[in-house]
Amino acid sequence: MDHMPAAIMTTNRILIFFILADVPQEEASIRRGDIRNLIPLIDLEFDLTVSLHVTGSEIFNKFINTLPFYMNVVSEGVVLSE
Repeated sequence: MDHMPAAIMTTNRILIFFILADVPQEEASIRRGDIRNLIPLIDLEFDLTVSLHVTGSEIFNKFINTLPFYMNVVSEGVVLSE
């Protein structure tokens, strides 16, 4: 899996984007910075709070069964693209 973007909308108008990138964690951090520049546009246009998480697959797979956030992404997330 190269990228697995998913989104979770919470009841208090928070949209969480989670992008699983099949890259080293250092590169995932760089990509997070590039994408983060778009968030203010979404916040203002749709009156939402947007949260962005870009994670390398190695870290995600290591903690998928222990971190509640990762477990919620798997159980509640809507896959936007594979």
